[in-house]
Amino acid sequence: MVRTLLRWTFAVVVVAFLAWACWALGQWQWDKHDRIDADSARIQRYLDEPPVPLDSLVRPGDAVAKDEEWRPVTVSGTYDTSQQVTVRFTTRDKQPGVDVVTPLVTDDGTAVLVNRGWVQVPNNDVESIDIPDPPAGEVTITAWLRPDTGADGSAIAVQDDQVRAISSEVLADHTGYTLYPGFVELQEEDPAPAESLAHEPAPEESSAQNFFYAWQWWFFGVLGLVGAVYFGRQSVLELRQRRAARADEASAAGTDERQASETSSA
Repeated sequence: MVRTLLRWTFAVVVVAFLAWACWALGQWQWDKHDRIDADSARIQRYLDEPPVPLDSLVRPGDAVAKDEEWRPVTVSGTYDTSQQVTVRFTTRDKQPGVDVVTPLVTDDGTAVLVNRGWVQVPNNDVESIDIPDPPAGEVTITAWLRPDTGADGSAIAVQDDQVRAISSEVLADHTGYTLYPGFVELQEEDPAPAESLAHEPAPEESSAQNFFYAWQWWFFGVLGLVGAVYFGRQSVLELRQRRAARADEASAAGTDERQASETSSA
């Protein structure tokens, strides 16, 4: 009896823990779903707004706030291609290539890193291609504001004018300019260049996967509870049946003994 009670107690604790874990994992996916939906709505609202001057949002020494990412901005200046770097190992439609990042120097001498776009590079060999030049002289651009990628170590170190991730702090040392924080994703230039690069497409992030993951985890939790109740009920019924069978056997044995006793007495 004690052993059976311990076994049932252990089973109840395990099932309760698994149900709680499924609920927690489902809630975690649902929170991600809500966060992605909120970010998508904010980004779409930004993309529908007219651009604002870059220096009205950030200045050198600031940081790009998360809720300012993808804001359309405008800024004027002159490209300095002598300090241009490429971001390796970027792909479009599964094709290898690089992003081209060029400082745009404003009238006061500060600069902003401009991701002018993507160009396909066979086998990531930058020296094998000619990167189109930006417009000469002063240019006014419209772009999307982005924070630094958040990478560190060798990913942001400049080697042969190449990086694997953008860091405005590291590139400030490399270029010698006082840089605006983060970088901008170019969308339009005035005047237009002779040959444009492939601009960054508008972000598209779906929360559908997280939605289904959340319900999947909750379904598993409910399924575990229902299964535990079902198998528990079956175990109780089987136990009752075994006890009833033993009782019937004991009753039958008692009857046989009484009959044998009465027969021997007669």
